Amino acid sequence: MDENKTQGASAQGAGAPENKSAGNTSEQTVNKSAAETNVRPSWIDEVLASNNSVIESNNALIDAIGAFRESAGTIVEEVVKQAQSAILTANTEPLVVRELPKVKSKAKYVVSKGKKFQDKDNSEVEYTEGYDITHIGKDRIANLLSQGIIEEAKKGGDAEEEDDD
Repeated sequence: MDENKTQGASAQGAGAPENKSAGNTSEQTVNKSAAETNVRPSWIDEVLASNNSVIESNNALIDAIGAFRESAGTIVEEVVKQAQSAILTANTEPLVVRELPKVKSKAKYVVSKGKKFQDKDNSEVEYTEGYDITHIGKDRIANLLSQGIIEEAKKGGDAEEEDDD
């Protein structure tokens, strides 16, 4: 058994120093593997080309933004001038401002015949023809009077005095 151990040891240890051509072959294999690893797979080149295209596109966008910044003031001024000229040349009727009627402080106001409207604070409340709405406030009464939705209630010959407010 001792002989087998010795032979096995000498066979393992002796191979490398005695056989120099075997050592050269392993070095050549290592060098060949290193050379093969320096070759890039084609997909890497495709990724790099794609990335370069994105970089070029981003640079073009940056250039466009820079050009816009330089001319943005001019562009905005031109848009404003065009809008103003369109407004000036448009065929529009002049705005008519309706003057609100005076609300008489002692008068009673009711919903006009054939008219109705909803309470502005509570949409569930609807005022219909003949309903007394004197309680809703002077500004609202004046607005509804100007639209013809309400009217002053008719009293048998009593003169109503106008409020000076």
